[in-house]
Amino acid sequence: DPQKYFTITRSCRFRTLGNGKIIKQEIDSTNEASERKECIELLKALLNWDANERIMPSEILAHPFITVDYSSSSTCLIQNPAPAGL
Repeated sequence: DPQKYFTITRSCRFRTLGNGKIIKQEIDSTNEASERKECIELLKALLNWDANERIMPSEILAHPFITVDYSSSSTCLIQNPAPAGL
């Protein structure tokens, strides 16, 4: 169980990208879990071995992970910038 392993060790090794979707979902915000899912789906599409099934550049630009507005997201890292000099 990846969640149990992560809780104990604070690290986790995945055999597939899909395993990343299940880590911490019950404690993450809905937005973060959704962003993680979209990111993993995009990575899987980008890394597809079969060139005929691989995502096209126009599809990448239209992918939900690319088109979502992260500026209002609860997971935005710029919400509380560090004070100058730190």
